[in-house]
Amino acid sequence: MLDLNVLVQSAPGNGSSMAFVDDYPAWIAGPSAEENTQTIQDEIVPMLERWERTSGAEFEAAKTPFIHLARYKGAGRDSSGPLRFRGKEVPPTDRVKILGVTLDKEVRFKVHLADKAGKATKAALALHRLKGLQPKTVKQLGMSAVLPVADYGSPIWYPIATQE
Repeated sequence: MLDLNVLVQSAPGNGSSMAFVDDYPAWIAGPSAEENTQTIQDEIVPMLERWERTSGAEFEAAKTPFIHLARYKGAGRDSSGPLRFRGKEVPPTDRVKILGVTLDKEVRFKVHLADKAGKATKAALALHRLKGLQPKTVKQLGMSAVLPVADYGSPIWYPIATQE
């Protein structure tokens, strides 16, 4: 079993990280996208490369998303400068998925909500095909098969999505 705790405990002072099974998201908070990119390049990327060498694990550059998050347009998130990881460029993207929650660069959760609404609708339509069920059973199926899909990650997105 690989020990990602070493990475989590080594996060830079102006950032943090977490790990779950084989996912390792890390983040930096700073005054500009350029400074954040440089901090990630100078501190986090070398740490990941060292961890790869000592653990025998490999991160895949193609599966390594990189995003600048900022709620407001004037916050300096529109940097297009890439990271260099394992000899490959990793350009910033407009969205990333972390443990099933889609983050967009403006932290509005519109893409996440649309995705979950579509999946919840699909689950509801599948339940609709069941005929002859008692209303109590339909309600129970809806609460157990549709609602968890619709509100996935709600402690994260609900406070932000309802501000607008």
